[in-house]
Amino acid sequence: MIKMSTYVVRPGDTLTKIGRLLKIDWKSIAHLNDLSDPYPLLPGQILEIPDLSGSRSRNGEEEPAHDYSRTVHGGKTVNTRTAVMLRNAEALVKTHFTLAQGSYNRGVAASAGTHDGGGVIDISLGAWDNKQTTAIVQALRRTGFAAWERTVAQGFSSRHIHACAIGDREMMPVARHQVTAYFNYRDGLARNREDTTPHPFPAWSEKYR
Repeated sequence: MIKMSTYVVRPGDTLTKIGRLLKIDWKSIAHLNDLSDPYPLLPGQILEIPDLSGSRSRNGEEEPAHDYSRTVHGGKTVNTRTAVMLRNAEALVKTHFTLAQGSYNRGVAASAGTHDGGGVIDISLGAWDNKQTTAIVQALRRTGFAAWERTVAQGFSSRHIHACAIGDREMMPVARHQVTAYFNYRDGLARNREDTTPHPFPAWSEKYR
């Protein structure tokens, strides 16, 4: 569970300024404090802030090595860099992922080529509820993945989490477009709709914007 700390708003503060100061996605702060556009803040206002210090010790803090040797994780083929990132995310939520689809998996029409190269995986959700799913998506994001829950309502055959390892050098261009969409707070689908859920990401990933 993520611990909370607090921040007292000072004159001239904005969520963007606070997020930059604390190295936290400002939308995470807005979401946690039920703030909506135009995100009004008053001096002296107390905001709850996710305290990620305990989880930043190693998991996702440093960019994993660019090791593209093939391995198996969660039952599917991925590269070693992706496997390291998945283990970092698993450590945060204290569970192991089962992959519905791995990387280097060519010819899957429903995936539109995103899985043809490296760095892209789908995680089976099984019996995980919405709260657990949200926690897993956030763990993946905090360790360097552009990640989203995909649903039947969106046209997919089953619920799963789709994730792209930011900075993967063997990733297909279509998947890189999804990473760009993530940094722009979009959902990475064909209509590229806004995604208002918190978008945390490790500092090392910013150079891939």
